[in-house]
Amino acid sequence: MLPHIPPLARLGYPDFDIASWIAIWSSAKTPTAVSSRLSDIIVQAFDAPEGVASC
Repeated sequence: MLPHIPPLARLGYPDFDIASWIAIWSSAKTPTAVSSRLSDIIVQAFDAPEGVASC
């Protein structure tokens, strides 16, 4: 994605590891059914081929 920037391994950090996470926040008053449906949609998106390819 950034061809002009060398990989960290070439810069002397061969064991560098990075991880990221995503959080979706909602109100404690959000109905359980809505939270469950939102969770299902997010899981489906990340499990889809396009979601897997972007990770």
